[in-house]
Amino acid sequence: MYNSDQTPNPSGNIRFIEMGPIYPLPLVFFGLTLFLIPIGLGFRKFHANMPLARNNSMVIGAACHSVGDSESHTPTEKLSTKKLQYGVISEIPSGGYRVGFSDKDVTPLIPGEFYK
Repeated sequence: MYNSDQTPNPSGNIRFIEMGPIYPLPLVFFGLTLFLIPIGLGFRKFHANMPLARNNSMVIGAACHSVGDSESHTPTEKLSTKKLQYGVISEIPSGGYRVGFSDKDVTPLIPGEFYK
């Protein structure tokens, strides 16, 4: 602010933004929605036959490397282009079962069994 003689008037320097009360309401609603939707989705049950491996790279790697599939496919027939299923691939002689992805028939996982 300046006086009529063009000298600065520091007492008149008031800085603020004027806004009506209705304008922040859409922003508050949008912010609450972005906050509550992930929380609500967290309460949904995950319905799938494949257990969640989360961030365990050993489990993810074991599931992606099926046993014996590379010998049964010709070089032009890639496993990545086939329809895959997740489940028990074979029984391990030392005990337990091998699970992973396969283009062949698999059996569903059995609760309480030991899988590798």
